[in-house]
Amino acid sequence: AAASSSSSSSSSAAPRSARGLERWPMGVRRFRALCLHGFRTNPLVMELQTAMLAANMDDCLELVFLPAPIEGTVPADKDIGAISDPPFFEWWTADESSDDELRTAIRHVARHMKSSGPYDALIGFSQGAAVLTALLWTAQVLRRSSNSDVRSGSLGADDVELLRGLVMPRVAVCVCGVCPPASLLSIVLPPVSVGDMRNVDDDASKVGCKISVPSVHVIGSADKLKDRSVKLAWDWYHGGQESLEDGSVAGIEATGFKRLASMLYHSRGHVFPADVAPLAALIRERLHDMPAPYWTTSPRSCREVADPTIDDGPTCSCPLL
Repeated sequence: AAASSSSSSSSSAAPRSARGLERWPMGVRRFRALCLHGFRTNPLVMELQTAMLAANMDDCLELVFLPAPIEGTVPADKDIGAISDPPFFEWWTADESSDDELRTAIRHVARHMKSSGPYDALIGFSQGAAVLTALLWTAQVLRRSSNSDVRSGSLGADDVELLRGLVMPRVAVCVCGVCPPASLLSIVLPPVSVGDMRNVDDDASKVGCKISVPSVHVIGSADKLKDRSVKLAWDWYHGGQESLEDGSVAGIEATGFKRLASMLYHSRGHVFPADVAPLAALIRERLHDMPAPYWTTSPRSCREVADPTIDDGPTCSCPLL
């Protein structure tokens, strides 16, 4: 299934601001985010979940919604079934996916990013957050590994080339995220540990190679999966920032620039927060940070990093909240 964009559902051909008062400046490329929905939902549900976030971004961020590769007719719960008709999609069929399902999910997103990207942000809800984490981690490990390090038969040569060439986003946003399945190890790692980059373990979350992409983790204090969301933030991403459960954020400096993992709590359960302004502010901040090695410090289009021959015009310079 093809991805859908939030701008395509508008009755107006020209992009408009969230307030509907001003047109987006001509010649200025908006930031783009690829959104990965949760278990047994679909792009429409994810679009409804992110509607307030899109409004708070003042049309600075174009949201694109990609359906998962496994299609079905059963929703995650009755609430999902009440707001959307089938089909519903899932990235894998259970908490512990098979190698084939996880590999298919990673390849599905990577191919879309190559054909329709680059994307400045990846936004994942629940299982979608696990997918984006698995994708970024796999791409990062492959960049640091020789061909002999990759487990024979787990990833084809085309997949390895695709993931090594992936243009990484500026920020990963995990909303009510959960950790990728432990079977992720069997896809990428050899039977024994290689160097000091990682330690092979039955639990993929204990792998020593942290994801270097700056991230924002939205965690519901009343979420039954709260502990999994916290584990995702600390075990898979650098713990460069801590957040208090009152919503305030205390940061530290690491490796010369502000990063890495920000945890933002809200009082609700396994849902997006009611007040998305703090999340929008963190996303804006991360979009305007340009950490090496994936992004330059010049105000050129991110697409130019992947292909210098393409000139989309300047990127957006929306103010921080």
